[in-house]
Amino acid sequence: MSVKKFQNSIGSNGWYYSMSDKVLPSKKLEGKLSVDYVVVGGGFVGVAATRRLAELAPNASILLIDATKIGLGTSGRCSGFIIDTPHKGDLLTDDTKIHSRAFKINRKGINWMEGIIKKEGIDCDWQKAGKFQVAASNRGESFLKGYKRMLENTNEEHRVLEKHELYSIMGTQHYRSAVFTPNCILMQPAAYLNGMVKAFPKNVMVFEDALVEDLKIGPDSVTLKTVNAHIQCKKVVLSVNVFSREFGYFKNRIVPVVTYASMTNPLTQDQQELYTGTYGWGLTSADKGGTTLRMTTDKRLVIRNHYTHNPNYKVSCKFIKKIRQQHSEGLKKRYPHLKDLKIAHSWGGVCAVSRNFGFFAGELAKNVFSALGHNGVGGARGSIAGKSLAEKIVIGESEDLELLSQAHMPCWNPPEPLLSIGIAARMAMDRFKSRDEL
Repeated sequence: MSVKKFQNSIGSNGWYYSMSDKVLPSKKLEGKLSVDYVVVGGGFVGVAATRRLAELAPNASILLIDATKIGLGTSGRCSGFIIDTPHKGDLLTDDTKIHSRAFKINRKGINWMEGIIKKEGIDCDWQKAGKFQVAASNRGESFLKGYKRMLENTNEEHRVLEKHELYSIMGTQHYRSAVFTPNCILMQPAAYLNGMVKAFPKNVMVFEDALVEDLKIGPDSVTLKTVNAHIQCKKVVLSVNVFSREFGYFKNRIVPVVTYASMTNPLTQDQQELYTGTYGWGLTSADKGGTTLRMTTDKRLVIRNHYTHNPNYKVSCKFIKKIRQQHSEGLKKRYPHLKDLKIAHSWGGVCAVSRNFGFFAGELAKNVFSALGHNGVGGARGSIAGKSLAEKIVIGESEDLELLSQAHMPCWNPPEPLLSIGIAARMAMDRFKSRDEL
């Protein structure tokens, strides 16, 4: 197997470039190495798996390698919501068992992450701020009713807010109504990932800018090659999500979809005086095709909407400029009174999407483990998945992995060009239907 494609430098990741400090490797990955475990990819799954492996096997040698910088990949490009509620695909069903399982999985992930953050003193603006599920149109309100019904059926705490209440919190008249759930976490994802790396036990080595170009499975070991290194290990955690396709896995089950976000400069003093809301909140649209919005504690607005199917993972600079303009217009629609609101960063992140919103966590091949297809809850579900994979590797079993394995496997896709034609048509239709929520 030879990896041919990799792309995760889409635009300028605001979370990464707004960090006050960055983690850089102390040495270059080169030569021949023999270690016990290798984790490929330093996102949510990867840092969780690495941490748990080091805890369970303190005498083992562990290597975490990333093709780019820690925090610059897809996990560091999310909107910073660590969601505890059912989300995206989990909301397409009325099955309360699926909803209850989603709550359980997501909260296990949140609790584990929070425990590490408190223990290690990781500074990532971790806050139990809750989440607003909002509606700005008739279509949005119809989805919101279904979301509220799901919370009632699972006996989950929530609160309904009307337009005037939302204005006092968010400083915008744009939204008609919302349902607030109190247990969602908001945080700075790139800072979290780098903080986790800083706090790794001493038996972990971390290298950035080390793209794995080849992976071979032997009878009792796995061999990986980068440009300058040849690595042999007992077991591998392949935490690369959609790029698993380039290693030969799930090629016909998942597709790369890029979602886009922009981040403003911190509000100026004049803008703060015009802004009538609070700081440190986040909202997602009840309409899955709508807009995600955050006001950070350091007074930046982060907006995310629009998505595209990108089989080669590539997005042009011209298209990023187009997205930046769309996001600017979306902010002006919500905050017309905040004059000269400037976007500082616009970026895209490559996600793995399956037609049935399926998820996988387990052993891909002999001595190769992976978790992918997180469907919008990568922070919580990816973290508990990474932890669980490590437990499976070292202990031989994991209660949480058994819970994760109850989810649907990503289903097969139709062949090309039918797949791309179908995806393009579906996305165009979703954008049209959700236009009032953008």
